[in-house]
Formats: sequence, structure tokens, C-alpha cells
Amino acid sequence: MLPREGSNLDKVIDCLGLGIAPIDILLQIPRYPQPGNKIDALNITIQGGGPIPTAMVTLSCLGLKTGLIAAVGEDILGDFVIEELESKGVDTSLIITKKNSTAIAVGWIEYNSGRRTIALNLKIQIKARDIRIGKLPTTRSVHLDGRDLPACMKLASWAQNNDIPDDAKSNSILE
Repeated sequence: MLPREGSNLDKVIDCLGLGIAPIDILLQIPRYPQPGNKIDALNITIQGGGPIPTAMVTLSCLGLKTGLIAAVGEDILGDFVIEELESKGVDTSLIITKKNSTAIAVGWIEYNSGRRTIALNLKIQIKARDIRIGKLPTTRSVHLDGRDLPACMKLASWAQNNDIPDDAKSNSILE
């Protein structure tokens, strides 16, 4: 695990997010094929994904200071995730680089109906021990996806102990 550079103690973040940060590969298709058949895509989009990174980018575009705690791989996809977030104004100094590969989500989106199917290859996660409480910036709110539950619980507990509002997304917690 490689920590990213930069001191966070002197920063003020409006919203600090914790969640998965996959690469999304989205294929627009004319219709879903029958099982075993092939189909040509109408369009392809490759972008950063995940509900929390998307929320941090949105808030950043609205003028808020945002940061993200996530894990990416020591690979070109991890570099892509970090570069894309930075280009949108998200503080990436709390993103942890690990030996595992960056998560990839591949989606098929049907052109006329908008129906979608997503397959996620997630072999990387944030662990509670990855979060160094003493290194966190001053934060006004915390946004959690609930997927890496022990890490989310640790950050939520820190937020509660410091009277920082959090809004854990229960719909992402796997049963």
C-alpha cells in the first residue's frame, strides 16, 4: 500500500467521501442480444465511476471543496482515476494505491429504453486500518457508500465524535 503525498491537516474540505472508485466502461447497444449472441456497440464511454467519486465531482463542480478516500491499483487505470478526479477539482491526497488492480465496472446501456446491466470486477478495497484518523483534514461533512463497511464505520465514528454530519448510503451495503 502506497500513501499519496501531501499533508491534509491544514486543509478544509466541505465534503469528504469514502467509496469505491472503479473505471466505468459503458457500451451503448441497440438492444440486448440473445444469450450466446454478439452485438455491435453504438458508442463507448470510458470514465471514472462509483457513487461517491461521482458525488464528489458533482459537489466540486458546484464550487465545494471535496476529497475522496478510496483505493486504486498501481496500474494505468488507477492513474486514470486519480487524474480524472484531480482534473475535476477533487482532492485525491487520501486515495491509497495498492498492489491489487483498480476496480472495473462494465455496463451495457440499451439505446431506446435506457435499461442497463453493470458487471463490477472489484478486487480492491479500503480497510479500516487504511484510514489514518490523525491525517484527516478538517471536514464539514462525510459521504459514505457503505461497501467497505469496517472502513465506513471507522470514518462515521470519527465524524460522529467530531460532530461532523455523515450520510451513509444504506442502499450500497451488500446483504
